[in-house]
Amino acid sequence: MTSHRLYLDDVHSLTLDCLSQNGFDDENATAIADRILQAERDMCHSHGLFRLPLYVSGVQTGRVNGKARPKIKQLGKGVIQTNGDNGYAPLSQMKAHSELVGATRDGGTSQPGLGQR
Repeated sequence: MTSHRLYLDDVHSLTLDCLSQNGFDDENATAIADRILQAERDMCHSHGLFRLPLYVSGVQTGRVNGKARPKIKQLGKGVIQTNGDNGYAPLSQMKAHSELVGATRDGGTSQPGLGQR
């Protein structure tokens, strides 16, 4: 068996090309490629390139929406809800992150006594 060394830039571009050619729009493909790159960089291979065939098969079989448009809704102070539009999690997580940071700043998740001695 022949092995090839892939650098992180190669992992990202390979993933992006593969997803783009198999039914993902640019926004979803980029979010997933970013997540796969992070997993490979952090040596968490079970969440890296290992998952690429699973991502592709979900869209090809129609189980997953490769053009998903997640919707974020604030339910209360420090609480948000994400509707992923039947897409994979990376785009929803990316879009929800800034909303969640803002919600925790505005609504507070701090509890009296935490971190105090």
